[in-house]
Amino acid sequence: MENLRQSLDELRVKRDIAMAEAGIPRGTGMGMGYGGCGGGGHMGMGHW
Repeated sequence: MENLRQSLDELRVKRDIAMAEAGIPRGTGMGMGYGGCGGGGHMGMGHW
């Protein structure tokens, strides 16, 4: 499960960087569907 957690974390970081470069605030738009919380995906990590 640790590998899965690391993969999800890397995906979240890549998404955050991409959104930051696009000028989109974290937790809005596409972020709402990631982790089911819209707060950057941190809450969703609790499932693992």
